[in-house]
Amino acid sequence: GASVSYPDLFSGDYFAPVCPVGFTGSIVLQCMDGTPRVANGSCNGNCPTNIFTGGKWQVKFLDLIHNETVGMACPQGFTGSFVLRCNDSEVLLHSGGCLKECDVGRVFVREGVALSHPGDVSGTLFPEQDCPVGYSGRVRLQCVDGEVVPVEGECLAHCRAGTVQGASFRGLVHGENATVVCPEVGFVSAKCYDGAVTVLDGHCFYGCAQGFVADANGSGVSHLAMAHNSTYSGTCIGSSIGTVTVYCYDTQVSVLPRAGERCDRHCQGGLVFTPDSSAVLAPNISHGQSVEIKCPEGKLGSVTVQCSDGDLVVSRGRCGE
Repeated sequence: GASVSYPDLFSGDYFAPVCPVGFTGSIVLQCMDGTPRVANGSCNGNCPTNIFTGGKWQVKFLDLIHNETVGMACPQGFTGSFVLRCNDSEVLLHSGGCLKECDVGRVFVREGVALSHPGDVSGTLFPEQDCPVGYSGRVRLQCVDGEVVPVEGECLAHCRAGTVQGASFRGLVHGENATVVCPEVGFVSAKCYDGAVTVLDGHCFYGCAQGFVADANGSGVSHLAMAHNSTYSGTCIGSSIGTVTVYCYDTQVSVLPRAGERCDRHCQGGLVFTPDSSAVLAPNISHGQSVEIKCPEGKLGSVTVQCSDGDLVVSRGRCGE
């Protein structure tokens, strides 16, 4: 604030000093119990020549007294006009403003797609442009305070040749539909949208590779390679014997036995109880095979033990005293 001089005053006396150099206004002081106080008025600072910054733009202004306004044109490269006002040593933007003009250049409207534009004042709406090769659509650009931005339209990418569900397709234009024949069985209806191909309908089916599959009892069944929607007579392997029909559906193999087909399991050796409750020790026996076993020590006779799908059973004989 301003500092002013005053003479000796009695309490209650008034005095009107002159505002100092660099300030505008008038004040009246009053002596109150030994202290001068401002009874009314004020001394407000003027604004000396300086630089005013209005965001992207700067201008030089000359001396202004408090509350004085001055209208100015925007600096080169900007459009518009404005009014500055001096307010107690501080210059403020009273009204108006400056918008930056746009230079000639290129602007990205999406990743990898840049469009050229001329230079012009802020607010200019440029003519529509076709999107570059590889894209579909039209875009309109506008100059907004030094930045060129897309305001209408978009560039949507075409689809390069590729595969979907293993089926090959040619390059597609954005929005184009195509029917694609699958390598083995089936077809798919596909559509290109902004560089990505999506399946609308259909499915590609594939055959099954050579391998093995387990039946309901856990027995392994080996099979050769099969076409989609076909069957094969699989061979039981490991600890079982026999043949069963297997079915291929789109790379997945399942056991589908016909009447009388099954994997019969071989039998692991162990104790077998005879009809008279004697226990005999049987060796490993293949399915359908039988072995004659002597009765345990202290008992007469022998029994025949047969393997039937993993179960050891006494098929003939008994042990006596």
